[in-house]
Amino acid sequence: MMQTTNIKSLASLLRASFSRSRAFSLVEVLISIVVLALGLVGLAAVFPVVVQQQRSVSDSIQGASVERSAEGLLRGNAALSVRANPLDTSSSSIWRELAAEEVSSTVWSPAGTWDTGLFVNSLANAGRGLNILSTTGDIFIIASSTELTSIPTRERLNPAPFTSRTEPRFVWDIAARRVEIRRLDGATRILTVDRARDDRGGDSIQIATFVRRIDGNIRADRRGLSFAFTRPEGETEARLPLGADAVGRPTLDGRGIATVNNYSAIQRINFTIEADADTGELNRLIPDANSELIAYVRQVGQKLVDRSGQIRTVRSIATTAQGGFQALIIDPPMNSGTIANEEADFTTLEALFTPQIPASVGVYTIDR
Repeated sequence: MMQTTNIKSLASLLRASFSRSRAFSLVEVLISIVVLALGLVGLAAVFPVVVQQQRSVSDSIQGASVERSAEGLLRGNAALSVRANPLDTSSSSIWRELAAEEVSSTVWSPAGTWDTGLFVNSLANAGRGLNILSTTGDIFIIASSTELTSIPTRERLNPAPFTSRTEPRFVWDIAARRVEIRRLDGATRILTVDRARDDRGGDSIQIATFVRRIDGNIRADRRGLSFAFTRPEGETEARLPLGADAVGRPTLDGRGIATVNNYSAIQRINFTIEADADTGELNRLIPDANSELIAYVRQVGQKLVDRSGQIRTVRSIATTAQGGFQALIIDPPMNSGTIANEEADFTTLEALFTPQIPASVGVYTIDR
């Protein structure tokens, strides 16, 4: 009897304890769900940024490697960098033929201007210097009717088509200019062209190489990108590594214009320069607002190559002192000597860029 009473008392105590326990209310559950949802949304917002940063770092590393490979290819190309026959003094490279002329307004790369390539749809329309076949992206360098060499697009892809299990991911393009022999004027401190040539017989050649990731929305069949990039011009399956519309805006589809492939080439932009109000540094570049590609210049991380051959990176965007215009904060800043030299030769300041932010840019000189 006593044992039964104890059991009943214990059961009563347990029931009383459970009855005093308080469960979560509906409001508390809803608040917890909202907090969890906010955390997941924040994580979802951060994740793509992290992935993009990792991809950017990876592209920079691989792009630098591709740029060095391109430099090695150009330096090792006998038709471009050295005499074709060292024993024949009349034999010379394409660059030597282009740059050995006296300086004038009609010769190739006058006053050291960058040659980004004449955009042509046929070699019949090509001119002296760099030419880009718009439908294929192939580069042709022409010094005369008998001095010509080409750098096909397929040779500028990395990895090269059909050479590994990895499809091509990058393509490189070039601009070139003559590096004139100049002397420093003691009075004005401005470099002026020295008409006397050195013992190499003329100016050297400077090359700017832009490495870009290929378009991300290329639709290729089951045979892959290597097959699409190497098809003959005009075939339905033929694709370009980089497509652009008629004014040069990227289409990201390896086509460009709907009816015909159109390659995305290196572009130019005119600009003015403004000093930082606090530091005085000439680091505020104001691009021509009338350019149809202005939006592609105003990208943080964009790379610009000026007429001095310096590579400058857009670090941020700011409003100019006059207001209404967006200034690009560049690194490294320009210096007054560089600007004075350019203004002595040209009416405007100019830089090269690609609509797509390049993975890497390199500038180097080939002594002919």
